[in-house]
Amino acid sequence: MTVLGLFSIKRRLTRKLPVRVIPVISLQIRSFRLLKLYGTHSVRTGVATFACGGSTGGPSIVSVCLHCGWSIGVVQDRYFRYEAAGDQYLGRVVAGLPVHNSDFAVLPPHFSDAADEALKSCIAVMFLVLASEINLRGILRLCLASLVYHAEYLMVTFPSEHPLLSTLLFAKPTILQDLRLKLEYSEPSWMKASGIPPHIELNKKLDKQQKSIDALPSC
Repeated sequence: MTVLGLFSIKRRLTRKLPVRVIPVISLQIRSFRLLKLYGTHSVRTGVATFACGGSTGGPSIVSVCLHCGWSIGVVQDRYFRYEAAGDQYLGRVVAGLPVHNSDFAVLPPHFSDAADEALKSCIAVMFLVLASEINLRGILRLCLASLVYHAEYLMVTFPSEHPLLSTLLFAKPTILQDLRLKLEYSEPSWMKASGIPPHIELNKKLDKQQKSIDALPSC
């Protein structure tokens, strides 16, 4: 889920989400008077230079063009098609993850117990109508986990009158603290890192080897 993917996400949402949910999302954006802050053109196309030239090990130009919605020619459009691995790699690059070390393969913060009642209650209040959609519950848990993880930064960065800071998560510090203790950062059985290039896998093994060497007793 990245900045560059907003355009693609927008199209997928309008195709796959229940029709009754889409107006709710639009209404909530308008009610917070945040409509001017939402757009996909500049963020979708503006990161192309960073994705292609920000590193010598960046994603292919084909992946970038396809995700930006740009034509690469009649013949090329026919034979160069979307493929998950290239798109996932591109997403990680655009997210700003360090492409030159093993942290590139990091997973998002998440909750270990999806059945936790406090977690369910918070999601129901924070996301209202969306929480009733079974297919979105996994995504909403990850969204809430990211909010909890970045809560301190958000409270310092956002103005005090920002609508997000008036929600349950930020209005009741005890809830935020409780959820923060339930965050996990390890690799669970239900979530695997995708879009990881071969050199990152090698970096991960080298890091493990270096830790083993550092743990050896000195003479």
